[in-house]
Amino acid sequence: MRRLIYQGKTKDVYEIDEEISREYQVDKQRTVEFVFKDDVTGTNGIIDPGADTLMGKVEGKGYTSLMISNHFFKLLTNAGIPNHYITLTDRNTLLVRKANPQLPFEFTCRYKTFGSFLRRYSKFKVDGKPVAYEGQSLEGRVEKSTALGGLVEPWFKGAKDELTVFDTLVELGFIKPHEEEEIKRLVKRVGQVIRDDLEKRKLELVDFKIELGRINDKLHVTDDISGDGMRVRDGEKFLTQIELYQKMGDYPL
Repeated sequence: MRRLIYQGKTKDVYEIDEEISREYQVDKQRTVEFVFKDDVTGTNGIIDPGADTLMGKVEGKGYTSLMISNHFFKLLTNAGIPNHYITLTDRNTLLVRKANPQLPFEFTCRYKTFGSFLRRYSKFKVDGKPVAYEGQSLEGRVEKSTALGGLVEPWFKGAKDELTVFDTLVELGFIKPHEEEEIKRLVKRVGQVIRDDLEKRKLELVDFKIELGRINDKLHVTDDISGDGMRVRDGEKFLTQIELYQKMGDYPL
């Protein structure tokens, strides 16, 4: 029987068993298995991938999360972006390399103002006008080592995620001083891969979040890359996980 390592909001993480280790020829000590769930997060009865609380289940959502994540990890691998993906299994789970350590925070990359960013900053005014408004572009002004678009924010993970700053992560010893720019570029490269793929389908990536971990002391993209961690629009309509899956059209329902 598989041993549960971690129980998350939308997926569980297990040690792999001997059968999987043999079948896929992976190291049992360095590999874990993701099982995606039908649980969804949201607030006030509205599904929202940026929310901290569970609001119920949507049948089939776990399978779509699995397939979308599998799709995007393949694209990252093809683009040469370091990540922990190994393969999709025949029992509808994802095999990934174990990070050591997994960093205890996530990174949000925003292209337009929605969600918690809008709630934080729209209440402030300068010359009588809010400093942020819904749908405002967050590209073009923050350019340091890269011209890739997006505003990157670090968040400490917990029952309620808390916004932090890169200097804090350095001072607490989680990252090295030079890694701030490396992380921002890595997150933005991931975003560009996702955006390019969605734009082919006439879909817009508004924002997304990813996690990072160290494998052989090198930063890798970890966790999953699915509708559980991104906002995607078709015109003015935000897509649910299942709607995103249907729009992508790569897999049969």
